[in-house]
Amino acid sequence: MSERTCSIVDCDKTVIARGWCSKHYYRWKRNGDPMSVTIVRDGSGWMHLGYRFIAMHDHPLADSRGHVALHRAVLFDKIGDGTHECHWCTQPVSWRVDLTTDHLDWDKGNNSPDNLVPSCNPCNAHRYEVERRGELVPGARLTEDQVRSIRLSELTDAELAATFDVSVWTIRDVRDRRNWKHVA
Repeated sequence: MSERTCSIVDCDKTVIARGWCSKHYYRWKRNGDPMSVTIVRDGSGWMHLGYRFIAMHDHPLADSRGHVALHRAVLFDKIGDGTHECHWCTQPVSWRVDLTTDHLDWDKGNNSPDNLVPSCNPCNAHRYEVERRGELVPGARLTEDQVRSIRLSELTDAELAATFDVSVWTIRDVRDRRNWKHVA
């Protein structure tokens, strides 16, 4: 009996699950699409999840394959090895232990030394939760003014959903303050 091959056109690898080979199956599992490629290689390294990686086999932060995230390499060159203060809470953080490189302007592609600061994991996560809310969340469908008008409106949830082109559940979450809690 012959083994089944991947259902993706021009892929002749053996099926492991859902009619796909391991490469296409794990792309689907990671990205929701068996054809999506999250790693984009070019002449100056490659991109993965918005971060640029480069081959620097002799860099102190390089992994076992000699790869290092560019933003980490730039910050390392700026502040050096050792222990440093978290930019936000001044707690000590160290490379290879708990130091996270934080982009001040939220742009993963802006690896300018002036845009990168050392951060501890809790501050990095908290900053994301606090500063990236409301209209600052990528793909936000409402503005703070719209949220205020939804809360004051006497229209039904369905009418408001149609007006603002969002789901009825979004309107209910706004009115019940499950979302947009920071808006008065």
